[in-house]
Amino acid sequence: MTSRKEGYRRGRPKEQGGIDLVMLCCREVLGLDPDPIESAEENRLCGDLRVHGSAEVKRQPIDPCRYRRNYVEVLEDTSAGRRAYHRDGLSVTASILSLSVGEFADCEYTDRRCLGRSGPYRLGHLEYVSASMRSMAGSSLTIYANPENGFVFFYSRSFLLGTVRNEVLQGSLTRGMGQANDDTFGVLVPNSNARWQQTDDAWVFRGSGSAPVDRIRKMFSEEP
Repeated sequence: MTSRKEGYRRGRPKEQGGIDLVMLCCREVLGLDPDPIESAEENRLCGDLRVHGSAEVKRQPIDPCRYRRNYVEVLEDTSAGRRAYHRDGLSVTASILSLSVGEFADCEYTDRRCLGRSGPYRLGHLEYVSASMRSMAGSSLTIYANPENGFVFFYSRSFLLGTVRNEVLQGSLTRGMGQANDDTFGVLVPNSNARWQQTDDAWVFRGSGSAPVDRIRKMFSEEP
């Protein structure tokens, strides 16, 4: 995902298919009509869509028939670019996860580029970091969408951040697992129970639990 200051606008075409699917789901399933967030700075801090609260949208090849868990990007090591505006990325990510910088730096990760070698590795005090979860933390919920198969997953802010924190503390952080590049770090979280799929003639609820529409509408009404 494009995550540089002006790159948010460049990155929107890549994400647009996911945003369009989510907006359609909101209108036809939830009875909500979210407004796209057009400001680059607000998009960076609060996500892509707004009703009362805001939502971050991630286009991703989610498929509960193939994958039991969903990938969440936590951070990106941008040391190669040495961009000044990424100097606070490690501390921002630590704060999002309710950890001190020292606690976060001591967390361990597996490096998929080095499978078969000794590990795990200590995260350490990375100097330049893109805080990939910044907009998730500033949104009421995060929505993953796959336009290829019509799946939409809804996650509340508290569930997603809490689950990612637990996975990081358990040493489940992995480098090079995402599709973007080898410098991204992420974890796997359970597939959302609040999920729908757009079929040829209808939206089908593929999750579990009672009153799913009311649950998601309530998430949209909450401020982070």
